[in-house]
Amino acid sequence: MLEHNLLVASGGGDTRNRLEYTPLATPRSIRVVILQQGTYDEQVVCSFHQTILDDKPTFTALSYVWGDPTKVLPVKCNGQRINVRANLNAALRRLREESRDITIWVDALSINQMDIEEKSQQVAMMGDIYKITSHVAVYIGEDTENTPGAIELLEMLWKLHLDMKHIPDPERRTIAMMAYQQRSSQYQRLPPPDDPRWDALVEFCRRPYFSRVWVIQEVALAALDPTVICGSYRMPWQQLAYAVNLFWFSEIEFSRHADSCAFHIITITTYRELKEGIGKKEWFSLAHWLSDIKTFCCTDPRDRVYGLYGLATDDLDTTGKIAFKPDYHLSIEELYRNTAATIISQGRALSPLSHAYHKTLTALPSWVPDWTTGDTDLTPLALDYGSDNYRAASGFPAIAHFSSDFKVAHLAGQEIDIVEWCYRPFEASDVSNTPEKRRPGAIRDLWEGHVRPLGEQYARGGKIVEAFWRTLIANTDALRRPAPERFYITFLTFWREMRLWDLAAEQHLQSRERQNVPGEFATTWARDREFIQNTFWNKDQYAAFRSQTLKTFEEQGVRCMCSENRLAQQQTNEGEPVLFYCFLCTLAEMLHDPEGMREFASKRGCPRLRLDDPTEDMMDDQFIAEWFRLLQVDEGRAFPILQSQWADFIDACIKPLSGRSFFITSNKLMGIGPPNMGAGDKAVILAGSNVPFVLRLEDQVEGSQSSFKLLGEAYVHGVMDGSLVRKTSEGNPHWETYTLL
Repeated sequence: MLEHNLLVASGGGDTRNRLEYTPLATPRSIRVVILQQGTYDEQVVCSFHQTILDDKPTFTALSYVWGDPTKVLPVKCNGQRINVRANLNAALRRLREESRDITIWVDALSINQMDIEEKSQQVAMMGDIYKITSHVAVYIGEDTENTPGAIELLEMLWKLHLDMKHIPDPERRTIAMMAYQQRSSQYQRLPPPDDPRWDALVEFCRRPYFSRVWVIQEVALAALDPTVICGSYRMPWQQLAYAVNLFWFSEIEFSRHADSCAFHIITITTYRELKEGIGKKEWFSLAHWLSDIKTFCCTDPRDRVYGLYGLATDDLDTTGKIAFKPDYHLSIEELYRNTAATIISQGRALSPLSHAYHKTLTALPSWVPDWTTGDTDLTPLALDYGSDNYRAASGFPAIAHFSSDFKVAHLAGQEIDIVEWCYRPFEASDVSNTPEKRRPGAIRDLWEGHVRPLGEQYARGGKIVEAFWRTLIANTDALRRPAPERFYITFLTFWREMRLWDLAAEQHLQSRERQNVPGEFATTWARDREFIQNTFWNKDQYAAFRSQTLKTFEEQGVRCMCSENRLAQQQTNEGEPVLFYCFLCTLAEMLHDPEGMREFASKRGCPRLRLDDPTEDMMDDQFIAEWFRLLQVDEGRAFPILQSQWADFIDACIKPLSGRSFFITSNKLMGIGPPNMGAGDKAVILAGSNVPFVLRLEDQVEGSQSSFKLLGEAYVHGVMDGSLVRKTSEGNPHWETYTLL
């Protein structure tokens, strides 16, 4: 967590205005701090001592957050009275002991922040420092009036975690939620939802410490379980981590609308647990880290790279030389260019290009990511979906050359096609099912106005319908697995629901146009909105359900007893009437009655029956007509319609589609690509990437090579498996060079 910490003289006996440092004796030397004994209220007094890290000295490494740079307090160090940030001052007071001196390492004091050479060299060693240290003290700040409640709740969650260690995960989630809802007596009870300790826990999890880049390696690399210090409270990191994980895993966090408050603690813990016995080396590659910690913060943007140095497994290049060496002489732009080029050269893959969008550092080349921007609306296709789904370059490694200043990249690739038309970028309002938030008609207009006119067959084979729905979801389900053929039924269910949402949104827009909505219209609007928003089954769905239910009972051996009952009645004495009961016929009669069918189905968790289904009047829509047709065929084919969930399609399309534009190329290929793309842009396959990219011609001079600007990733249906890569008769790819500025 390095930056220019305030270490200036505060007056008094020594008038020197900066702390004086003795140069470190060897490249592996570190400067530890001898923190003198004292009570909390006494002034902090300390001194320096040099030691060699390879000698494995005993010391405590302090992990903390810098705090407000304008708030400073004095400490006495090496005989000088200097000012340090108030947060560091408080951490030193909490860490020191009353009866003996202790040895610590703390970046603000142990490193001469004004010596760029020393700072760069020591940052490169920080991973080793936190691995070798005998103890890591995690200071997250002073306690507040809400801290006691948060600590009590963390201890309850920890105890519940221990009680359930032998129970499988799904059941643990249910038990924890029941304890939260006051419905469990067997295990540790949790406070009710309205208990203020829950809000205290959320506040605790949102402390700035947990979202800093530097703390990831400081906690993850600790050999022993770190101690968390919050004012006068102390807790093992493992206890905090498992308690917070249960808070998140049980979905209590989600139910309190406190989404993501536990994310940073869980992320840090995940990498702490993975650092030993890691299965995939690329999980700890710098490229992976840079994409995985976008929501973590740092004051110096260069520390997004340097703060991960101790964790990255690719700190050595293929020749055994150090690939990523911290150097604070470099500007942010220089560092990001060098890092992107090194990742590409070292791994022979183009993962940095997947993040090269949404720049605030405008001086960066188009192919270099701006790692200062944090999270964005676009989910990278190549990294989030992985090589298991896409192999656009057919597995061929990257071939890359760079200019000496790493401003220009020359990459091998092949052209797919030229973009002929593209839709506007999709937004959340295009897939929302809330009338007030939905922009109606986007996907339907896309199909009717631009895709359907292309004909029945897709340019790369197969039906145009299949190419369309697979493109909307980038050909994966919500879990990023290849979408199976049966997902078409899920698409049809989604399409029908989408038409209902469009209807509700259109009615809402009409109601807004009326200044004074009459009472009768308002009542009708409320009824229609309730009808459309809530999931229901129409009479055709219930007819299929009724038929399937009766058939299921018959397959289980339940048969009609009416004929046997009549024979039995004839054999009764003196012809006295006898009442006989046939379960199957009684069930069939009940299911033919709408009210009886409602009652029977509701007990089995089926949606309610509505007889007035607006989609019955939309049979000119081929997808609506197909949906109804599947309900009318034999029960075996109707049942998948009853089981399909429109939400599965929404979950599958919302990540790849949001923020991207649907496009069609000159040769009638379909895809989704970056939001700023347009007609005339070029879709290409670049060697070393799993997905295609969209390029824009920047400079074309006769007799010289053209230059391009990288716009971003793309999904192009029919080329993601590498089948479009043109090869020679010997099987070698026929690449051309693309120059990216």
